Amino acid sequence: MKLKEMNRSTKIALATILIVAALLRIVTALDCEAKPDFSDMAIYNAAALAEGIPSYPPPGYPLFLRAIYFIFGQLNYTAVFVVQSLLSIATVLLVFLSARNVFNERAGLFAAGLAAIYPRFIVYNLTTMTESLSIFLVTLMICFMTSDIRDTSKSLLSGSLIFIGFLIKPTLVFFAPGVFLVSRRRLVLLLTLGATFGSFFVYGIVAGESEKRGPMMLYKAYNPLAAKRTYFRMEDTELGADKDITDEEYVSAVKEFVKTNKWMTFDIIFKKSVTLVTRGWTRFVLQDIVGTNWILSQIMVYCYFPVLILGLVGMLRYANSGTRIITLTMFSYAVFHILITIFKKRYRLPIEPMLVVLAGMPLASIHYWNPLSGSDRADVISPLKKWTVSAIGTVVRSIKKAGEALTGVLRKDLDLILVIIFLALALRIYFAFAIEIQQLPHRSLILNNLALSGRISTSDAPLYPLFLRTIYSIFGTNNFTAVFIVQGLISTAGVVMLYIIVSRLWTGRAGIIAATLAAVYPRFLSYCIMVKPISVGIFLVITLLLLSRLSIPDRTRGILSGVIVGLAVMLEPLYIFLAPGTFAVIKNSRRAFLLTLLIILAPLAIWNSATERHIVPVYTSSAYRVDLRKFEMPDSPRLLNALYINISTILGRDWRDNYDSTMEPSVRNFNYINVYSYTLLMLIGLTGLIKYGTRKHLVTTFPVLVYITLLIFFTQLNDKIEARALWEPMLIMYGAMLLSRQGPSGGSIHT
Repeated sequence: MKLKEMNRSTKIALATILIVAALLRIVTALDCEAKPDFSDMAIYNAAALAEGIPSYPPPGYPLFLRAIYFIFGQLNYTAVFVVQSLLSIATVLLVFLSARNVFNERAGLFAAGLAAIYPRFIVYNLTTMTESLSIFLVTLMICFMTSDIRDTSKSLLSGSLIFIGFLIKPTLVFFAPGVFLVSRRRLVLLLTLGATFGSFFVYGIVAGESEKRGPMMLYKAYNPLAAKRTYFRMEDTELGADKDITDEEYVSAVKEFVKTNKWMTFDIIFKKSVTLVTRGWTRFVLQDIVGTNWILSQIMVYCYFPVLILGLVGMLRYANSGTRIITLTMFSYAVFHILITIFKKRYRLPIEPMLVVLAGMPLASIHYWNPLSGSDRADVISPLKKWTVSAIGTVVRSIKKAGEALTGVLRKDLDLILVIIFLALALRIYFAFAIEIQQLPHRSLILNNLALSGRISTSDAPLYPLFLRTIYSIFGTNNFTAVFIVQGLISTAGVVMLYIIVSRLWTGRAGIIAATLAAVYPRFLSYCIMVKPISVGIFLVITLLLLSRLSIPDRTRGILSGVIVGLAVMLEPLYIFLAPGTFAVIKNSRRAFLLTLLIILAPLAIWNSATERHIVPVYTSSAYRVDLRKFEMPDSPRLLNALYINISTILGRDWRDNYDSTMEPSVRNFNYINVYSYTLLMLIGLTGLIKYGTRKHLVTTFPVLVYITLLIFFTQLNDKIEARALWEPMLIMYGAMLLSRQGPSGGSIHT
């Protein structure tokens, strides 16, 4: 569809967006007084003012600047800013066309509107760096690749634009593998790339001006200093930046480093990968433009996140042949850039137009629905005695009926389930006997002392010390092996329940995958060999999720949910955050839930209030680790920064690695596997949630989602990072759905 074929309302909306984009860019370009004469900008300016074709930096951008300076005068930065702003306005139009090509006009308008006001697309126009021109070229390439022009033309144009991009920013060549994968005329693409790149390299060899920076940048990415620091100068490395060092020496040093430091290499790749999803901006380059206004600086820090999240949703949720082109091209650039060279925050700018295009699709598909809709009739509470007798009878009958139904579910895959149970038990019992406790960590020591003394603390939950005391009374004091075995048995029961939940929620195949993941998941194994309530807490959460999938009366569901949440609060105070989400999804039994929760927690609350001589909410405030300081100054960046830190804690690693060459190899390997297994599970689980999550799935896991949200807003998670463990069963559920690659009827799902 051409522009002239659009209806009148679309043309008006697009024209409005382009006018807004033009005003934002031209006004800021004319008003900007920053002098881009330092860092890389000074290098580009010097190359533009020199004679001849430069070999370093790459010639494309200096020649672009030279043309502007030739027309408007040397070092006329305002002219540069205006020309780059005009290219940025054209980028907004190209974003519209690309999103329309892969989805529809509505998505194109949303994507164009987002591109028009996206701060990172505006502010880099006010520099003499390659980013603005690179964004334009990448968006132009995507527009051609997703259009309905001939396949031969697509390959010719894509190959030519990759070469032009290489002359401006060499790392844009990393788009080539992705373009090759999605091209239907691959031979034409290869011939185009061969002709353009071949001519360039031949010219460089003949002229004797070729600049070989590839091996040096590879070495800068993989050396001992890169594992310890994010930013450093080439001169600080072991080989340094001496021009006499050959390419072979750099490559040889990289091979030796990777060979002798495999985990450190993995750590470097991880840190570069995190740059794709982290906050931040190139402050030293943009500080003169943004100034000291903290609002603008915070916008620059966080504006990337909405685009990233919406882009990923669009990529996963609305996959089609067009989004496949964008996705493979985008991942080609990101993966090769991360693996081969250094990766800074501004290096992700070339893929941000693609994310904006993908972000237009979920915005265009927004429809309003209530995931918790349904009847909200309240139970009529009789006198307590009558209600209790009736409730107990109902619960017993319901449990018996539910047990029969669950037995039927297990019979379908009984042979596989038994194998998984055996595997789960074998791993947990092995680790229980293999671990020898030399000294308990501080928190574990407190819990253990409470178990031995038998005292109840107003700031410590009593259930886990009681759990330990029971085991010690049977198997002997400080018999940690017995504790680990019992926790392993509880964890194995959770494995079986995860199978049941996912089987009823999705398919039997997905259930088997979920049970297998839970059986071998390293963090579940490590939780079993800790003197901490994490394994028991995970078991209670899985039980709570299972209740939502059982065909039992509403009142029974409310009572059992109240029991489980009450026990969870008596296990760990922060687990009180499970209550709001559970209350929200229970239909027709909210009073039953609240009354049961009150009955369970009231004795402890009364005891602790009497001990403290004033009313306390079950525990003293210190037990909840609630941090409200972030809300005290809403006009400061404290709130955003605090929320970002908590989100990073939820999504990041739970330990800061200081690579210790003296560490026992088996211990170091276990630490790395334990840490990165969570990262892998999180990626798989969140992908499954975005791609296959429906109302039914969200209602089932809503208590956990609310729990995590409340943790982010009201606690300081770096002190209670283990609290995030409760969402790992949910990640396994959605990960299993993704890995099973089938819907309830065996076909693929797309909603």
